[in-house]
Amino acid sequence: MFKRHVSKRKATCRIWKEHISRGISRSINLVIERAKGSYLYDVQGKKYLDFSSGIGVTSLGENSFFFCLAKSCMESYFHIVPKVVKAAQEQAAKLNHAQVNIGFHKPMLDLIGKLKPVMPSTQFDSFFFRNSGAEAVEAAIKLARGYHGRTVGTMSLTTSKAIYRGRFGPLMPGVHVAPFPYCFTCPVHRAVPQKHNVINCCDNPIEQVKLLLKQQTTPD
Repeated sequence: MFKRHVSKRKATCRIWKEHISRGISRSINLVIERAKGSYLYDVQGKKYLDFSSGIGVTSLGENSFFFCLAKSCMESYFHIVPKVVKAAQEQAAKLNHAQVNIGFHKPMLDLIGKLKPVMPSTQFDSFFFRNSGAEAVEAAIKLARGYHGRTVGTMSLTTSKAIYRGRFGPLMPGVHVAPFPYCFTCPVHRAVPQKHNVINCCDNPIEQVKLLLKQQTTPD
């Protein structure tokens, strides 16, 4: 049983390496099939406690909420395709959030298997799944430059890591960044830590914002 589990995981890794875009890495190589409360279950039925609650999302409770939401939304469309509605309801009851840079989910891998035979060329063997046409077009633009994973707009805004913005310019104009107000990296705190600290702020972050509004952009 263990060997079978390992072989399936290796097969998943192979599909990822060969047929899924490299733009987004995965934290784990598990194929998640369903969820209940704080727990995830892979395709072998093994149970995992999800300490991350997905990623970058808000925990909204049990899957039944999403099941009802999906049902009401689907039924409100003008063009009802019962097969599509049923599939969406069934998936929402199993797993309603599957962030692609955490792990894998089976419907995505199954879809790759169905798409490969109908591609116009065997060279088209790598897939990148998005939520909208706008995201797909942005991804195509970034692919021409050298793809990473965030949109041009959000790359322009983020300063968490230089790697997110490196070699992707020119980025969106009109973005000006003030130093992050973190006391322990503040030059004033470092110069006189006994006088200025988290309890007695030096107001240097405010001064930096005022300086930005004078030198780089106007307040209006």
